[in-house]
Amino acid sequence: MKKNLLNWITILMVAIVSVCFVSCGDNDDDDDGGGNSLVGSWTCSNHYIDRVSFNNGTDTYTFKSNGTYEWKCRGWDNDSGKYYYNNALNTLTITNQKGTTWVYIISSLTKSYFVLLDEDGDSYTYRKN
Repeated sequence: MKKNLLNWITILMVAIVSVCFVSCGDNDDDDDGGGNSLVGSWTCSNHYIDRVSFNNGTDTYTFKSNGTYEWKCRGWDNDSGKYYYNNALNTLTITNQKGTTWVYIISSLTKSYFVLLDEDGDSYTYRKN
């Protein structure tokens, strides 16, 4: 229970810091900033180990405009479900079909990439396909 509480406190602190940095940042012409700005396919090449080759694998999120997503990574079970991106708080909430929910911080979002922070504070850059 203490670890779960600590994880939520960490996520909240990262969210507050991220909002402060984003609100004080430059206006970037590449930033589309809308609520549907995650719509599309995004790939990261350093998030998961490919369970087939045991090298760095690539994982891909496809976010659809109807609020659903698909996730694929070679050697892992594909996943799908619903997502919600809160532009004001820079949070991405993902709930898979089994009902498991994850909340991530999006520390940077442009038309060509986004940076995802997980509950451990690790960051991963996803590039638009």
